[in-house]
Amino acid sequence: MKAWITGITGFAGSFLAEKLLQSGYQVAGSSRSGKWHHLVKNRLLQKTPLWSWDLRHPPSKELKEFFLRYEPNTIFHLGALSQPAQCGQAKPSTEASEVNVHGTNRICELATLLPNCPTLLFTSSSQVYRKKWRRSQEAYVDETAETFGHNGYSQTKLAAETIVLDFAKNGGKGIVVRPFHHAGPRLQPTLMLSEWSRQLACHQKTLTVRCRNSYLDLTDVRDVVVAYQQLAESGKSGEIYNVGSGIIQRSGDLFDQLQELAQSQAPVTTLQEGPQFEAIASTKKLCQILSWKPRIPLSQTLADTLSYWQQIEKTR
Repeated sequence: MKAWITGITGFAGSFLAEKLLQSGYQVAGSSRSGKWHHLVKNRLLQKTPLWSWDLRHPPSKELKEFFLRYEPNTIFHLGALSQPAQCGQAKPSTEASEVNVHGTNRICELATLLPNCPTLLFTSSSQVYRKKWRRSQEAYVDETAETFGHNGYSQTKLAAETIVLDFAKNGGKGIVVRPFHHAGPRLQPTLMLSEWSRQLACHQKTLTVRCRNSYLDLTDVRDVVVAYQQLAESGKSGEIYNVGSGIIQRSGDLFDQLQELAQSQAPVTTLQEGPQFEAIASTKKLCQILSWKPRIPLSQTLADTLSYWQQIEKTR
């Protein structure tokens, strides 16, 4: 089996590539940088064909020729502009539209050029669901729940979902996944666990937490990419699947565990009191076709994320 991964050098992309290689896949892929992070030491990844491709633009002639020769059986489309702050508020930023929407269309166009149309698995986001609830018990959502483009990021993800589902209707095999919060080493520094770990790793005198009373669904990225692989292999074309733990976590509890792991007694500044209730995954549909469930405890996720940022601090 041959896989192509967009966003392969990113957070989830790099772990997905490792998982597929362990499963016997041939793997190639692209990202905007076309470079691995210096802490990614996996020798198999270093040998993986890696291309630089900015999804705002069509692929280069050389990349397109390689892709057609390579003939992947599965395309995992993870590449995206994924920080909501860069994607616009009331409407999408130009960059978000070009990357998340037109970039998805370019992937579909490439796929249709292959003699045997591959499976296309597209990672959308749980951010397409309603943003706020009064309590977590009301926040469980399945794939039929109402969607709402409350900012540029969610609007572009919903538009890209439509492109992939149309691809499936027109003879391709297209699957949409909506991952909920996932974390682990290699996570972007602006996101919750990574930001906390970075502060702890560099021994900041005062720690800053946005909100201690956020209630969310959180899974280790290494479990999430297992679900991606299994859905690409066993999922039904034209369908949407939630990927999450289905378990409610309180941000303050996670922070306290992380601070204890770091043996830090630094004072903490909290920016918002909360409470804030985010979407929690109903995974009944996922579990009907897969035996998947999260296996990595969040205690390990926290420890590995902190260790990763401690390694980064040592290299500075």
